[in-house]
This record gives sequence, structure tokens and C-alpha cells, in this order.
Amino acid sequence: MVLTPRLQRRILMYSYVFKKLGILSEQEFSQITNFTPRIEKQ
Repeated sequence: MVLTPRLQRRILMYSYVFKKLGILSEQEFSQITNFTPRIEKQ
């Protein structure tokens, strides 16, 4: 799966919303946000 910048923003947006709703735990959220910037640098 190729993560385009647009897709990354969507993932971050959804994960932020899910965290707000209490679906994602703080730990899961930080894993997602730590994961996405790494792809951008490649």
C-alpha cells in the first residue's frame, strides 16, 4: 500500500477523530502519528 501525502493526512485526520471519540487509545494514536512522518521522508 502506497501512502501518498493526501492519504497520510486522511489517516491522521481519522485517527485524531477516533482518539477524540475514545475509539483509539493514546498509545495507538501516537503509534499512528509516529508512523506517518517516516514515510514522507523517503
